[in-house]
Formats: sequence, C-alpha cells, structure tokens
Amino acid sequence: MAIIGLGLGMLIPHLKAQSFSSSHRLKTRIPFNYERDLIIIPLWINQKGPYHFIFDSGVSISLITNSDLEEKLSLVPQNKIEIKGFGVGENIQADLVHHLQFKLGNQEGSGFTAAILPKGVLDFSNYVGLPIDGIIGYDILKYFRVDIDYSLGRLLLDRSPEKKTPEKGFIPINIQIEGGKALIPVQLIQEGGKPLSINLVFDTGAGNSLFLDQSSNPQLIPPLKFLNANLGWGINGSIVGKIGRVDKIIFAGIEMNHIIAAYPLIPDSLKEYSHHNFNGNLGNEILKRFHLIIDYPAGKIYLKKRFNFSNSFEYDMSGIGFTAEGKDFRHFFVSSIDPNSPGELAGLKPGDLILFVNDNPSSDYTMSELDRLFQSGEGRRINILYFRDGTIQECILTLKRRI
Repeated sequence: MAIIGLGLGMLIPHLKAQSFSSSHRLKTRIPFNYERDLIIIPLWINQKGPYHFIFDSGVSISLITNSDLEEKLSLVPQNKIEIKGFGVGENIQADLVHHLQFKLGNQEGSGFTAAILPKGVLDFSNYVGLPIDGIIGYDILKYFRVDIDYSLGRLLLDRSPEKKTPEKGFIPINIQIEGGKALIPVQLIQEGGKPLSINLVFDTGAGNSLFLDQSSNPQLIPPLKFLNANLGWGINGSIVGKIGRVDKIIFAGIEMNHIIAAYPLIPDSLKEYSHHNFNGNLGNEILKRFHLIIDYPAGKIYLKKRFNFSNSFEYDMSGIGFTAEGKDFRHFFVSSIDPNSPGELAGLKPGDLILFVNDNPSSDYTMSELDRLFQSGEGRRINILYFRDGTIQECILTLKRRI
C-alpha cells in the first residue's frame, strides 16, 4: 500500500510577500529520513522545532497536519479554505495562518502561509511510523535549486544566482510549472497498446510508482490483470481503486519496464476540479532510482541513474496493511487484510497485534523494513507471532506475487 498524490484542489487567496534570506549563506544541507518511500525533513516554524514535514513537490501550499501545533505555536487562523482531494470522504474546511517564519538548515524565511488541517485528517504518523507534523513543497522549490541524494539521505538547497550545469551523467528535462507542480511529458505504453502521450506531476510526496487518473483521458485503461485495492490515503480519506502493471514508460529518453501503476476511483466531486493538463503523477518508487536536481526557477529537472535503477518493481506480497501505534511507533497492528491474500490465508485479521516476525521482536523493525520483508520474494515463508483476544497465536505467511 502506498500513500499517493493528494490531488489537492483549493481556492488559495493572494499570499503575502514571502522571502528567504540568510546573509551571505546561499546553500544548506538538510538531512532527511526516508520512510515508506516518503522524504521527511526537519522544519522550524516561528523559531520552534524541529518539526517533521514530508517534502512533497506536488503540494502548492504548506499543510500542517498535526493540529496540536496551532496551540503549541500560538497560531491565530485568519480565514478558512475548502480543500478537495482524493478519497471517499467529504471536502474539508482548513484554517489558514499567515506571516509564518520557516527555517531550513541555515536558511530562514518569513511571510509564509499554511493550512492547518482538522484533527485526524492526513494523520501520517501511524502510517509512516514516525511523528509527522505537516507537508511542504512549493514554498521550498520556488526559491531553491534542490539536490536530492537518496543514497546519502540529504537535500542540498541552493539559491545561488549563477546557473550551473550539473556534472556529467545528469539528464535534463524541461518542466512546465502549473499550480506549483512540475509537469513532465511521458510516453506510456499500456498492455499491448500504442504509445500514449501524457503529462505527469513530478511528485516527491507520492510513495507509489505511477498514479494514473482515468478521468483525465479515456485512453488510460487498467491492464487485464489487476487487484482491487486500498491504494492509500488522500485529503478526503481512504483511496480505493485498481492496481496493476504497465508495459513501459519513456521520459527524457529513459525507459522503464513493467511498472506498478495505480488507477484510483475518482469521486464525482473531484472530477469537477478538472486536471486538463496532467494525467497523474510519477512517485518515489521511480524517483528514488535517480539522483535528482529540481530547479523550478530554471524550469528544469536533472536526473542521474543510481545503482538501483534496474531493480524490478514489486508490490506487497502479503495483502496485509499495518499501522504503527504507541509512543515510539513500535507497536504494529494489522489494519486491513485483502480478500484471498496470503495474509487472509494465514488467518490474520484486522486488530491483531504483531509480536514477533521470524523470531525477532516486532519492535526491532521499522515500517519500511516490514514493507521490504513483505515484498521480498515469491514463496518466502514468514513466521508471525501475534496477540488476539487475550491469547498469543502463531501463523506462517507465504508470500505471493499478486500482480
């Protein structure tokens, strides 16, 4: 399961003057945690923090998802905003706060606006297994050239005025900026089909590979072999749809084969918010195979293949959804079981508390490590000890490649 693009549609009022300044210092390095295919960075707000924010190039306005920060930071909402997004729930009303100060490394900025989401909306902490306080994207990208090195787990922010050409090996892509999002042209080859030209959002906040919006183009058709699945969470709750594989995508002369693609069920209310110029997003399952340099001011993105570029794309082989609970997010509960999946065949049920995995305490794992384990190979047998209804029980889970 992956958190996919938020699909935000909102009416954003005129934002106050914003700026970043730090005397002569034009660059800073930002370490990040990479959990469940999401980039999590430290952000200071109004000289307090650090708070944990997802770095999401698909988000045009910063979001505070931990509503407790409103009291901690003594924030005073000045008006409201309606937000539409993917998911089965209703549109939500969020509070807007202005004149915020942001600090990233040695770079400080002022005059920023953020939307505070109601409590319980987009609570990523239990999904990621780390405390998550918000999401930030365009407020960084519109000022800085951002170098993302997944190997080192760091961002390099650079607002130097001179334009530098990256070192040898980087492939340039011209991008179109629309609503704070970077769009790139992609050739999509579907199952036995002809190439289809589409535009995708370059989305570091999506934990999937490909997200394809069928409502944007009737020629976007899921493959014959697919799963009906819970694809993740959006601004309006759980996102359901189909998941399968496309034959190939081509962008900037780069070819990638047999990619996992999600086809969400788009609610009628969101179809009214037409995405005429893009057809979905390109997420971190693809992007993490590159060293990236994102340069919004220059209208370019640069990519350099990493060692893992040719790794096969795999989907969860267990059919089990997990949430992380407790103070340290090391208590793992089964949140969902796909019908006819290995998890169901093993006898697991929602609400089960996982105690041991392959004779190791579950607390020894992170959510990302569990993800990798449960897609680690067809036929692999995993021993699970779990707690249910006051008793400790055991099962053998046999992984199966489902798509």
